[in-house]
Amino acid sequence: MQQHSVLLTVSGRDRPGVISALFSALAAYDVEVLDVEQVVIRGHLVLGVLLACPQSPDLTAIHRAVTSIADDLGMNAEITLGSGEHTRQRGRLHVTVLGQPLRPGAVRRPYAKNRNRRRHCGCYFSDGRNDGNDNAQIETD
Repeated sequence: MQQHSVLLTVSGRDRPGVISALFSALAAYDVEVLDVEQVVIRGHLVLGVLLACPQSPDLTAIHRAVTSIADDLGMNAEITLGSGEHTRQRGRLHVTVLGQPLRPGAVRRPYAKNRNRRRHCGCYFSDGRNDGNDNAQIETD
């Protein structure tokens, strides 16, 4: 049986209760949560939720539920259907860059150092001075 996936993207002004409301609505459906990622920049939330569905999902009902929640919160929602197995990919990069101030060169460096490696990159710490003396810690799986 081919597994279907649904990518939900919700964005708008961040506020308490967004994730709680979204997952309360999703609890009514036969779905598995594969991944949740979010970022908040200047109070703007971008939330991505990847779901697996064992059979063809009722996209109309899921769309109706998610857009209703988003509308109630003054946010935008987008739903994208996919198919196939969705497992954690080896070689995926996980990068944390810290700095005060954080300069573009410090953000670029871990990507440039690892662009030809197909490995997991743990954390990259920068003091932000962009003087070449940053402490890089690379962890591979």
